[in-house]
Amino acid sequence: MRIGRLSRLWPSRRRRDAADCLRCNTSFLFSPGHATIAESPLLPGSFAVLPLCAACWRDLTPSERLPYYQARMVETRGPDPRENALRWAAVEAAVRTGA
Repeated sequence: MRIGRLSRLWPSRRRRDAADCLRCNTSFLFSPGHATIAESPLLPGSFAVLPLCAACWRDLTPSERLPYYQARMVETRGPDPRENALRWAAVEAAVRTGA
């Protein structure tokens, strides 16, 4: 269920700590997010990026999803520019393959 900004009115600490879909602004407490798992051979382990709810993810093509992934990566970037670039390359490859 996508309720957008109305989900911000939910009076809960859990709501304040939850992320939102970057497209429809619905909290992931109300609409499950779609986690894209990315791996880079140059970074240890894998990691997940969660910018869109499952409904918005289904509505978009991989090329339409990329700006939302890029915005989430900018929000969560770390202090190391090289690692950020490697993470973005891994995420971009995963999104383009439809993961």
